[in-house]
Amino acid sequence: MRQYPRHVIERYVNETLRPFWNNLGDTGMENLPYDPEKLVKRHGGSVVICTPDAWNSEWGSGYIKVLPDGGFEIGVPHTTGENRDRFTIAHELGHLYLHLNFTDREKWNKRVESAKKENGKILPDSFMTRAGQGYNEYEANDFAAALLMPANEFREVVQDRSAGQMGIHAVATKFGVSAEAVMTRGRFLGIFPWS
Repeated sequence: MRQYPRHVIERYVNETLRPFWNNLGDTGMENLPYDPEKLVKRHGGSVVICTPDAWNSEWGSGYIKVLPDGGFEIGVPHTTGENRDRFTIAHELGHLYLHLNFTDREKWNKRVESAKKENGKILPDSFMTRAGQGYNEYEANDFAAALLMPANEFREVVQDRSAGQMGIHAVATKFGVSAEAVMTRGRFLGIFPWS
């Protein structure tokens, strides 16, 4: 069962994280596509492009790890492209906020203390991957979609597309995501049909 319904995630991103984008001067149609790595850095995290020898295929297309110094690391494989990485970074931020309790200082500090005790080893309560399925993965995908393709901006861009000015791939390029991500976002917003 989902811990966070889609509309709650949407509201959280708009009310809590949108101000961070505003402070970074990174909102509005003229600043698309948004760069989630700025948000990572703003919150003391880092993004690592992993080399083949450092990557574990069981991690899917990304991971997030709580670090002993109180920060966090998001990893992506070297084999994926910029758009895929952008969505994966936003997805891992979803895990950070929704599932790793980053905004609950007491719970976050417990995760950090656990990481310190284990000297940075991978622990089940402080390491999440973008592999498999399940409610946490769906929620993190919803988070990434809301962060990278805000509903209002998305509707505006798609209306331009409907007027014949943009195809799906152009919409995807505008937001810096895949065409599949655009179609999924449009379906959940009720813009595109499911069939």
